Amino acid sequence: MNKEEGEVCEKSSEPSENSVLHELNSDEVNNTDLATSQNPDDQGWRDKYLRLLAEFDNYKKHVSQQIYEIRKYEGENIFREIIDIIDDLERALSYSSEEEIKNHPVLRGVDLTLKNLNRILEKFGLQSKSVLNQKFDPNTMEAIQRVEVEKNKDGYVINEFKKLYLFKDRILRCATVAVGVGIEAENETTNKSEITNPEGS
Repeated sequence: MNKEEGEVCEKSSEPSENSVLHELNSDEVNNTDLATSQNPDDQGWRDKYLRLLAEFDNYKKHVSQQIYEIRKYEGENIFREIIDIIDDLERALSYSSEEEIKNHPVLRGVDLTLKNLNRILEKFGLQSKSVLNQKFDPNTMEAIQRVEVEKNKDGYVINEFKKLYLFKDRILRCATVAVGVGIEAENETTNKSEITNPEGS
């Protein structure tokens, strides 16, 4: 091979400016946005990509909501145990009058402790609500006893065994109550039962 042929070979092995531009233009064409491509294969990949993106976005939202609720209601199980202790303290004080609590050092100490405990728990979003004399609500109350009362008190809470407790915007514990049943309403229920199931049938 002579010198001139070698130079020609070397020059031909180097890519020309025109060839590089041509390759770049080809890559741009091949990498055209799937959204504007008319190729059926590209459209298929585009649909799969959009579905995957939507599923991942929903997953992120779901996880974020779970983390938010965990942080918002952290301590819920501990508060559920504490309110049982509060019930015991309130029950112990219920056997004494206000005058006795005021004059007895131990009872007065229990009363102050209970008040401070409730005040601290309220700062964390725990609230107690009395439902005595309110209309019975199965969503927030649990009836364990029925008491015969006058007709105008039918369906109302007559006695409250355990208070309703709320933790922020969630029911932590339903109230345990006795519900009044009007005497006339009770008689009507009994009569209907007798008519529906007469003796000897």
